[in-house]
Amino acid sequence: MANKKHIKGAYDDFADVLYLTSGIIARTKNMEEEAGLVLRYDAKTLKPVGATIVDYKEYWLPKRQHLVHRLSRFFGISFEDANKVISATRQ
Repeated sequence: MANKKHIKGAYDDFADVLYLTSGIIARTKNMEEEAGLVLRYDAKTLKPVGATIVDYKEYWLPKRQHLVHRLSRFFGISFEDANKVISATRQ
C-alpha cells in the first residue's frame, strides 16, 4: 500500500494513558467519542491525526478488540495494523 499511514504510540504508565499520533499538528480539534477515548483531528483539514486513550490498562485493555476496531476505522488502517501499533507501544 503506497499511502500507508505511519502511526506512533506512547504509553504513560503513571497516568495510564495511551497516545497515538500520525503526525505533528499545531492545532487540533478534539472529540471524546466514548468515555476515555479522545480523537484528534487536524483543525484545518479535519483529517484524523491522533487519539488519546485514558485509563488504557484499567478500562480499555479488557475491551481491546473494540478499541482496535474503532481506531482502525478512525485512522483508516486495517484491524491488523491498528493492533500492531497498540502492541508495539511499550506497556
